[in-house]
Amino acid sequence: MSKIDLYKEITPRYDLLTGLLTRKSFESKYSSISNIDDYYLAMVDLDYMMYFNDRYGHIVGDSYISRMALLFNYYLDENEVICRFGGDEFIILLKQNPKEYFKKVNEHLTMIKENDFEFQRFLPDKELMSKITFSAGVTKASEYEVSWRKADELLYKAKLNGRNKNCIEDTIADKGLFSEQ
Repeated sequence: MSKIDLYKEITPRYDLLTGLLTRKSFESKYSSISNIDDYYLAMVDLDYMMYFNDRYGHIVGDSYISRMALLFNYYLDENEVICRFGGDEFIILLKQNPKEYFKKVNEHLTMIKENDFEFQRFLPDKELMSKITFSAGVTKASEYEVSWRKADELLYKAKLNGRNKNCIEDTIADKGLFSEQ
């Protein structure tokens, strides 16, 4: 067995920091879903990640990533999937309404920032607490490469409008919430 084959065999299916699927495992799961048109694909980026790492170090940055991974994963239904796409980015395959999903996540995040003393001890700086936000780009799922590129493009569009923004198709929304159309 070659070193490359051995590496492929032992490469974990799960990200070691977050416990979420790796990108390769996510892609495999995505391609195995037969009714992919019933799903949405969301690309999520944690805001101010460089600020966290530069000001408090990578240990705090890693804690931020892993805690947000838990929060994103908490509201997923059993047929939905999330992975750590890379760095501070996540990709989520949603069957539920993405507007409702991000509303629940954002409400929970607000509650944590206001009431979770363990979280406040971890991040005692009030300025830092206000920077715990995320931005997302969401599109209807289709062929994997097309969908993630579109979701990434929409994430970029959301970030061009500031932080703590989400863009579903071409609608921009503040604080993880989408206005009804």
